[in-house]
Amino acid sequence: MSKRRDQDGPDRRQGHRPWYGEAVLAALAGGLFGLAIAAVLSLGLAFGYSPMVALERLGVDLSMNALADSDEAGARGRGQGGYVFVDIDRGACRLFAPMLPGPGPGPGPAAEAVHEAKPLTPCEIGKPAPQGLILDFVRAAATSKAAVVVLDIASPDDAASAASLRTGLAASAAGNGPWIIVEAAARPDDDATSFGYFGDPTRDTATWPVSGKVRPALMAPTTDPTADDGVIRHYPPAGWVDAGGAGDRYLPSAPYLAALLADPRRAGLADCAYFRAAAGCAAQADRAGLWSANRGRTPASPIHYRFKSLSLDPDARPTAEAELRYRGRYDRYEASDLLKKGAFVLDPKAFAGKTIVLGSSLRSGFDWHATPLGPMSGAEVIINATNSFAEFGVQPDPAPSGASARVARWFAVFGEQALGVISATLLMTPVWFIVHGLAHYSARHSRRIRLLTRLACAAIFVAGLAFVLRFELGHAAEQMRTALSVGHAGPAVDLLGPTLGVGLDGYSVFSSWLTRSLEAWLVAIWAFGYSRIRPGAPKGDET
Repeated sequence: MSKRRDQDGPDRRQGHRPWYGEAVLAALAGGLFGLAIAAVLSLGLAFGYSPMVALERLGVDLSMNALADSDEAGARGRGQGGYVFVDIDRGACRLFAPMLPGPGPGPGPAAEAVHEAKPLTPCEIGKPAPQGLILDFVRAAATSKAAVVVLDIASPDDAASAASLRTGLAASAAGNGPWIIVEAAARPDDDATSFGYFGDPTRDTATWPVSGKVRPALMAPTTDPTADDGVIRHYPPAGWVDAGGAGDRYLPSAPYLAALLADPRRAGLADCAYFRAAAGCAAQADRAGLWSANRGRTPASPIHYRFKSLSLDPDARPTAEAELRYRGRYDRYEASDLLKKGAFVLDPKAFAGKTIVLGSSLRSGFDWHATPLGPMSGAEVIINATNSFAEFGVQPDPAPSGASARVARWFAVFGEQALGVISATLLMTPVWFIVHGLAHYSARHSRRIRLLTRLACAAIFVAGLAFVLRFELGHAAEQMRTALSVGHAGPAVDLLGPTLGVGLDGYSVFSSWLTRSLEAWLVAIWAFGYSRIRPGAPKGDET
């Protein structure tokens, strides 16, 4: 009976059906379980059931994290040449700006000593970056052969400084240099669903004159309206700006405009449609798929995060593997490392054809955000959003209204997930044949051989499931480029949860193996201890 009892695992039903039948049954059971998970998730998502929406959101976040940690993050993508984050650090800021007294801990002699001992740069106390630094960087970028430069920096505090910066940028960005995108000083409307903006009368750069290659854009990432976690998951492609006496103006967001201008095929059309207002531009832009005011309400497009933070921050310090993985697709430089003899020098070999974002990851700049990939500086959010627009375009995520719209959304989401489950089931089928075949042929061998076989089968199962998950993540990234966006069909489709369901039989079998193995070890330990107390007692194998 001891020999009969020890034969557990995939061959435990050997008397009822052959091992290859068990393999087919395991594959079918996993596939049906995955389809059931997909049906429940998509149905709850379509009808706005909060737990299902949260579960779907969690699966999407985990999928993006897994993709960002894989080699796919650096190899895939349709960004036009890659991205560079030039991080304004203390050294660069100190060179271009006078030092300011640092805030002391309180009144008294000790506070004054700290005040004098630790002078701070404007960048360290949340002030705008020095104009000299910005203008010199734009001058250097003109010879770097970069495609676009996004200035993710705070606007000047006063009108005179804003006018001076405006004039300097127009002069520095003339000629055949890269496009320069500046922030239109505007604040979001109180209604978070309308994506309208009001010009700031104290810093009215919403009416930037279109001169040279300087273009104003909106910088306003948004959180998911259905979540209360404050995580940045969306970025609108454009929005209306109420510029006061200048009237309303429809401006693109910085990531969307950067994605368009970095594409030589669409740069001229985008500039004409949004800033030149020439006859026929709007119609051509509509035909080319550019988002325009003619499409009605501007949606918040989901950001498909591809790159984790490379900023030197204690909470998000990357590993050397991550930097190597992204190299060429996303690179980060500290601004002081690009200075030679007090001036910026940008090597065309490192910057040619790329989108550069000039910003700062200093905590004192208050430009850090929660994202699905962890804490991230505002400049890196712009880089991920730009890459998302470049790869997938605008992916509207409207909330369905009415039964027919909800049913259509359910079919769209379930269809995406069902295709993932079917492909995962087909890929896992050979794994089941290997696992059950090994278990069958080791059943007549010794206990040690059977134990080694179980360990080998467990390793094969885990490796196979990991391969399937990786394949599904890459497949999902490819599908996002071509799939029509209906509800959450597009970047916001969780393939991770349903795909895990295809391993149903493996979870049950290996949990049974683990339980029986623990039971056998406990019995052996008990028998050994009992035999030491009563030497004449029978051994564990004789019970």
